[in-house]
Amino acid sequence: MMAGQTVGSILFTSLADKFGRKSVLIACNALLLGSGIGAAYSPNIYALLVFRFLAGLFQQGVACVDYTMIVEFLTSRRRRVAGVLCGLNWTISVLFLALVAYLMRDYSWRSLQLLSALLACNVFLYPFLLVESPRWLIANKRYKEALAIIKRMSIMNGKDFEKVRRIFKHNVMQKQLNSHQNELIANAPGRKVERYSVLDILRHKRLLISSLIIWFAWATNVITYYGLFLTSSSLAGNRHLNFFLMALVDIPGDGTNFILLKFFGRKPVLMFLMTFAGSSLLSATLLMSLGTNAVTQTLSTVFSLAGKFGIGASFNAIFLYTPELFPTNLRSAGLGLCSSISRLSGMVAPYSKLLGDVVIWGPGTIFSTMCFLSVLMFTQLPETRGRALPNTISEMKEWSRGKRLLIRDNHAGSEDQVNKDVVINNNI
Repeated sequence: MMAGQTVGSILFTSLADKFGRKSVLIACNALLLGSGIGAAYSPNIYALLVFRFLAGLFQQGVACVDYTMIVEFLTSRRRRVAGVLCGLNWTISVLFLALVAYLMRDYSWRSLQLLSALLACNVFLYPFLLVESPRWLIANKRYKEALAIIKRMSIMNGKDFEKVRRIFKHNVMQKQLNSHQNELIANAPGRKVERYSVLDILRHKRLLISSLIIWFAWATNVITYYGLFLTSSSLAGNRHLNFFLMALVDIPGDGTNFILLKFFGRKPVLMFLMTFAGSSLLSATLLMSLGTNAVTQTLSTVFSLAGKFGIGASFNAIFLYTPELFPTNLRSAGLGLCSSISRLSGMVAPYSKLLGDVVIWGPGTIFSTMCFLSVLMFTQLPETRGRALPNTISEMKEWSRGKRLLIRDNHAGSEDQVNKDVVINNNI
């Protein structure tokens, strides 16, 4: 499954950047449903391996493209709320999985697999409820389609569409901007649409450095997050309960994100959470190495849960932070590449339990060390809080240097620092 996720993260996010978010999301969700049902009825281990690979492949198409759409629909302030809600949705799903696994412990694994697969039936609602990302349409110069969606939004929210359209034309389509602003704001009519591929990450030094750092942070989050889940059965107590508790601590983690991200930037919150996770896991490791009496076992379990709290909240926050670092026509692929590389470390996660059986302090030492290294590397990344999403690589470079885009307000007769995300979305 992790191998499938590695491939799907790159494949479908690149397709979403090229052909649009909605169509790729619907196709992946439908194929995820089919592969899940196929896994439940696999006649042998080889068929199961194929269907598990396909499930991972299409699951990443759903997860990464879905999250990209959420980020592109919202302003920076609203993205914080949506990101926390997405994390909460994930947590509730894992809690549900733990409960159902316990209730179905005397049933075949096929029954649990089939039930999990059937939850993807929500795909039949997507064609009626989803619209294409207006930001993607704008970046690809499909203004008429973007305005049609914005008109629908205006009507649903009781806003004056004519006012919104004037603002849209002024801030997005205006031809009389200087050449630098034309490149940043996206695309006066007649200009060539800037399209990127994952190879562009290798061509631009600033983008490559940011990507390498965020890749390592993703790898740290994945191997620690899933490693703690997989080693939870080794902790003192019932394995179903431990798995449930490992998921339950993500709820206060989501609440912590909601509060911290309101008052602090993405980067300092991530640095704090990963420091907390690394320190907790290091404490749990030291306690496990001291002895096997009831007190140390209980305390190591508590610190392991604290570490899971930190890494779970970090995983949620990094999902929000990552898409904000990439330009529009590379955003989905950038998120997908991060997820893909992290899944390589996810393939190692199952062996953390085997390592713990041989060297009890091994997994915790590895997890905590990677957390601390990620914190150090985060100092080289830009802050994204309160900023408009970059549309081009050039804008991202300027943005990384701390420069702000000045947009002339012709109506007011003055130059103001305007977040064009807020100008358009708030009026909608």
